[in-house]
Amino acid sequence: MNNIFKGLIAGFGAKKLGGGCLSTRLEVHLSDENGHKDALNDKRCVVEARLEGVKPIAVTNIANNHEQAVEGAIDKLKSTLETKFGRLNNH
Repeated sequence: MNNIFKGLIAGFGAKKLGGGCLSTRLEVHLSDENGHKDALNDKRCVVEARLEGVKPIAVTNIANNHEQAVEGAIDKLKSTLETKFGRLNNH
């Protein structure tokens, strides 16, 4: 999974801004909202990307298991970065 995050951020640096990886830090936090109880949509993933020259970007996703929560958070981060970098490139 580490390679997924590295590739995600490195790809944005190279594709969107014409340089290498802009990531200074990527934090991933996983939690189980209901502890030991079984429940639907109780696994949370928070991903925070800290990129050079940009305020930190954090996204949260909640799903039935941690794998789905991480995948959803990656999708949200990708969309957020595309929107953010698209705006930067348009100005």
